[in-house]
Amino acid sequence: MKVYFKAMEREKNRIRKEFIALRDRLSRDEIMQKSQEIIQKLLSAEIYKTAKTVMIYNAVGSEADLAPLPLLKESGGKRFVYPVCVSRTEMKAYSPKKWRKGAFGITEPDPERSVQVPKDEINLIICPGVAFDTKLNRLGMGGGYYDRFLPECENAVCCMVAFELQKCNSIPIEKFDRKMDFIITEKGIYKGE
Repeated sequence: MKVYFKAMEREKNRIRKEFIALRDRLSRDEIMQKSQEIIQKLLSAEIYKTAKTVMIYNAVGSEADLAPLPLLKESGGKRFVYPVCVSRTEMKAYSPKKWRKGAFGITEPDPERSVQVPKDEINLIICPGVAFDTKLNRLGMGGGYYDRFLPECENAVCCMVAFELQKCNSIPIEKFDRKMDFIITEKGIYKGE
């Protein structure tokens, strides 16, 4: 059994390396253009229109960048919250008042000066990721933060945003990996059955 899990982790790491390298080949202009297209698809999606509290993330490196989203007039009235890694295994959601450089060099709300938001108040969680498949499996960076956080958010729809070039034939999954409800790329919206 241990050999199986080691082989699966090796395969996940291989996919991570391959798809991060693909994403990193995009120019800054391409990232911003594709990110704008993703934002437009998100704005037109019913899951976004009906959500009152939306959890988004601050992009790192070549991830899809959603920074303009809270500033758009179409987002008026929505509360935006962001993940904060509070330990090596736990993530919480905060409505930002002040920002800081947090875990992994990611800009996040300063928990001392921001408001923690209960998980049951979140309606839509928008996740980053390294790769995805058409069965709505998501491959993250390997920390498992989202996989542990998402099942505790019973009122939330889970959506990954990514570039179309991050689509993989198949993502190896384990029992704790959380499948997405939707995946949005610059080309379209993948939905669950």
